[in-house]
Amino acid sequence: ARERAITEALESGEESLARMGLVALGSDCPPRLVASVLTTLAQPAPELQLQAIRVLGSTTNPLVVPHLLMLVRARRRWFGRQRLLPRTPVMLAALELLARRWSTHRPVLSTMQLAGRSSDAEVRAAVGGKA
Repeated sequence: ARERAITEALESGEESLARMGLVALGSDCPPRLVASVLTTLAQPAPELQLQAIRVLGSTTNPLVVPHLLMLVRARRRWFGRQRLLPRTPVMLAALELLARRWSTHRPVLSTMQLAGRSSDAEVRAAVGGKA
């Protein structure tokens, strides 16, 4: 019943309910709730996104990777070059989680290299580079 209530709160679209659902999860995300937590990443509230990223920190589910990458890098331009999104707390949190959990995951490698060469010290620090 607890997981069902959390799922309904996260998927309701109501910011306050989603926040309560994320708080109820704390820092542990059961595998059955990963998809529900991912729905909060699409909401425009940065506080909710940060909370969702913290909750997702406990999962090893690789389905999380594309969602985190969307928070970190911009779509490819005409010539196929990737670029990082502007630094925000959400972008840094997603980048740190990618670096901690999936730095050797094939879709993440180029983003880690790009962040490691960034002129922004906080971005480099997020992937374990020199600040």
